[in-house]
Amino acid sequence: MSNRTFILPEEQFNRLFPFYFIIDSDLKVLRVGKSLSKLLPNMELKRIDELFVFKRPGHDELSFQSLHQLNQLIIIESKGPDKITLRGQFEYIDDSKVLLFAGTPWFYSMDQVKAKNLTLHDFAINDPMIDLLQVLKTEEIVSGEVKELLEHMQRQKNESQTTAQRLGQLITNLQAGILLEDENRKIVLTNKTFCQMFGIPVPAEEMVGWDCSLSAEQSKHLFKEPEAFVRKITELLNDKKQSLEEKWELVDGRVFERDYIPMYVDNIYRGHLWKYTDITERSHKQDQLRKSEEKYRGIISNINLGLIEVDLNDEIRYVNQS
Repeated sequence: MSNRTFILPEEQFNRLFPFYFIIDSDLKVLRVGKSLSKLLPNMELKRIDELFVFKRPGHDELSFQSLHQLNQLIIIESKGPDKITLRGQFEYIDDSKVLLFAGTPWFYSMDQVKAKNLTLHDFAINDPMIDLLQVLKTEEIVSGEVKELLEHMQRQKNESQTTAQRLGQLITNLQAGILLEDENRKIVLTNKTFCQMFGIPVPAEEMVGWDCSLSAEQSKHLFKEPEAFVRKITELLNDKKQSLEEKWELVDGRVFERDYIPMYVDNIYRGHLWKYTDITERSHKQDQLRKSEEKYRGIISNINLGLIEVDLNDEIRYVNQS
């Protein structure tokens, strides 16, 4: 075939249809586009049915006339181990009495394009396949990054859950009463000891989510100074400043030591922790010791002997009246 039989010179034709091929009436390949030659070399003078299988539409008996009459999308697949799928259409060229197949290879990823030693320059500028593959490649990269991020978040979530379970187990088994509230005063966590200390007849796990806004008013009757108890809680919640080792006496004789610890995440207030410790026994022993000291101080002060008490540094700590 000579170039005069075509509408465009071969160089321009290759730029527009780099994956074309032309067959004659005997179904023999007369010419192959430069990019298709890279994928399927040595196609010339071979029959098209020796080279390809028609996937769409299927053909039992292939003929020049049947291909001439096709006016639809054609999908063909090369024979042999290294299969190449082409999609395109046949056009009849009157001047030359030949059929032109103008198409493009069907790839599913840019990796397939690279594996065939093709570059962007092997495709027509107006071929949407490359744009589609670039979009797919971008989506693949983004999807991979999103997947990696989700996996990282899931690992962190699992680690956080494990840590939370351990902390929860630790708090549950503490001898101190623990009450953890969020910034809206909803219970996040408490333990059995807290329920026992305040006489709450509900399992600790069932209290999660309870609103503690009125809890001070509801429990103030347990304390010797009920109004002071409520007032101090209100003050702590307003100031959101840590307070430790507050001593509170109950009407039943018990003594509680209370810690208030506000919690901040990135300088944002996220709730607080109440810790109540029953120090009744310790407090009573301290009172007994104090009373014993006062008793013996009174005896020493009133005896007729002159007494001086010094420490190990020879500093005077006490002198009686005598």
